[in-house]
Amino acid sequence: MIIYEFDGTMTGVLSCIFRAFQFKDFDVRIVPKGMIQHHLFTEVIDVASNDEKAQRVWIALKKRVSSRAIRDFYYTFLSEHENAFQQLFNFAIYVFQSKNRIDTNYGHSAVLGLSQWAKQVGREKHRMEAFVRFKKCKNHVFVSLVRPDFNVLPLIERHFRTRYQDQKWLIYDEKRKFGIYYDLD
Repeated sequence: MIIYEFDGTMTGVLSCIFRAFQFKDFDVRIVPKGMIQHHLFTEVIDVASNDEKAQRVWIALKKRVSSRAIRDFYYTFLSEHENAFQQLFNFAIYVFQSKNRIDTNYGHSAVLGLSQWAKQVGREKHRMEAFVRFKKCKNHVFVSLVRPDFNVLPLIERHFRTRYQDQKWLIYDEKRKFGIYYDLD
């Protein structure tokens, strides 16, 4: 078995897909760095993130699937789960090896998997939009500390920017150690 180890970024996932086609390695497990359990008969390949290669894969993927499938691909990535990363890889391999559009072929495990991960991340996005509560600090910035199950801050930014456009606010993800700061611009 071959394992592709990558940096956990979207660029890393897309670089793994590029490498798979470059070397015709399709029976591959992809794993974020630091999560590998070495086995006796396993070849581990460190796949470096490459913006140019990742961009080529992303553009080709956008040409082959619907905008909904692209959204599901991104949502699945934001789940940050090792199995979800594998589903992304398997989905892309299936897309590029198929002659027809496969977006709604839920009989294929990777298509179904993407749909299921995207639903879970979508639910978490809506939960954050509904239940984030702010506390006003002394410097007149409204702050909310959150710990979402998935990395949904990139998905909720627009909602809060539109809803609270007349005040400064910060939503900080304590689990992932980053946040969104809105300063009226």
